[in-house]
Amino acid sequence: MGKMVGVGSVGRWVWLAGVGVVVNVGVLGGLYLPGGVVSLRAPYAERVFWVPFAIAFVSGMLALRAVIGRWFGRASGDQVRELWGELSVGVRTGFVVVYSGAMAQVGLSIFGRGVASDIGFERAFAGIGVALSACAAALLYAAKARERRGTRLPPVPARKWLWLPRIAVVVVVAVGLVVYIASDRHSIFDERSLHERLAADYGHTVWYSHVVAANTNHSADGFAVYLDTTDPAIQTAACTDLLGEGKLLGRMPNLWFADHGHGRYVRPC
Repeated sequence: MGKMVGVGSVGRWVWLAGVGVVVNVGVLGGLYLPGGVVSLRAPYAERVFWVPFAIAFVSGMLALRAVIGRWFGRASGDQVRELWGELSVGVRTGFVVVYSGAMAQVGLSIFGRGVASDIGFERAFAGIGVALSACAAALLYAAKARERRGTRLPPVPARKWLWLPRIAVVVVVAVGLVVYIASDRHSIFDERSLHERLAADYGHTVWYSHVVAANTNHSADGFAVYLDTTDPAIQTAACTDLLGEGKLLGRMPNLWFADHGHGRYVRPC
């Protein structure tokens, strides 16, 4: 085991980890700003969705240094259970709320109904970062309490602790099953770059107001545009413009009907 750090250093690290959790929650909340995929939220998400994971990594290194005396390594189950026993009921409750909430958000981002897009992955990635940073902050807080008291508590019995690592799996699976059973699971993916391109070129047209999603997933030489209507006039107007766009992209446009989160092929252009 490496050299353990003093309570003063651990105390400062607790504050840093706590601030990290707050920042991570703020970043995750920013990914739910109002607006569609083509909005200010999109560039924001691309720039910051990785921040919670980076903060969690640094907080995790600090936690390992405080718990095992090394920047890298693995804490034993007995060490973690001992530190869990250092936490008050209030701190444990706060940790479980943040951790469970973050993992529930991950489940919603993965299994949520509607049109899937890059923002769903970014929300899930950020949510995992929030959960991990909460774990690191809790370990640091417990290490500070242990060092301040100067004595060690016996580890919490395994039967009273082992349920904690399973919260993530249970919450994610439960949320996923509820969403899957209660609603139509999405089968449409919205490719942000293509959607933004269509918005810039045709956002002023009538047919574009019916665009739900667009992607290049279906074929190597085509691209799909999903509309919320089967009106022949709207489809004809869309194809007229999309044929020109297809020449620029080197792909053939195809129209799909977006029906409650599921796509149904309609026609080629």
